[in-house]
Amino acid sequence: KVTVDGGNDGDGEGSNLVEGRVGIRCIHCAYSETTKRATGAVSFPTSTRLVYQSARNFQRNHLLACPYIPPNLKAAFDSSQSATGGPKRRSTVKISGGGVQTYWEKGCARMGIVDTQDGMRLRKSALDGTWTDEMGREAA
Repeated sequence: KVTVDGGNDGDGEGSNLVEGRVGIRCIHCAYSETTKRATGAVSFPTSTRLVYQSARNFQRNHLLACPYIPPNLKAAFDSSQSATGGPKRRSTVKISGGGVQTYWEKGCARMGIVDTQDGMRLRKSALDGTWTDEMGREAA
């Protein structure tokens, strides 16, 4: 699900948040005070090419440290990481048509996210509700 948010969180102290940029944030601490959030709660990758890295950083730095994520979800994540060798282990899974990063880029395209000079944005049709699954398949 894509959420449009006019919040004032940036991707670091002194960042220049531009209204309408697409970013990633923790749904569990999204509405808490900024000072009470664990590191990595919000990220605004500058391009779809960097979404994979932002999601990976979120998993490594925020997921287990966030005080708002329910303990059962943290335990499930921690258990899955232990079973697979942890988040620092490199993935050996091959994805048809390219690597993991390409998979994430295509996912962004399917949702109507495009790269601009001001960072990632949603296509107008994604914002006004006229974006269709078929348009997403064609974009990817």
